[in-house]
Amino acid sequence: MISVKLPQPQFEGQTKGKLGNSDVKGAVETLVYEKLTTFFEENPRIFKIILSKVLDAARAREAARKAKELTRRKKRIERSFPTG
Repeated sequence: MISVKLPQPQFEGQTKGKLGNSDVKGAVETLVYEKLTTFFEENPRIFKIILSKVLDAARAREAARKAKELTRRKKRIERSFPTG
């Protein structure tokens, strides 16, 4: 979790789920990148575990995308050649 206090925060959307102040975004991204890089260099086992989970999730998303596309194609073909 990151806590940033700003005198005049600007949010995107009505839910205020995303901060719109671009100057703060860059500073936060830089700080998080530096700290995560250091943490992962000091903890390569944890990095490998996280990387494995990320790759598994990416493969699952790709498999789901392909299955969805296959279903679409199958439905298109079935509509083109109705049985019955």
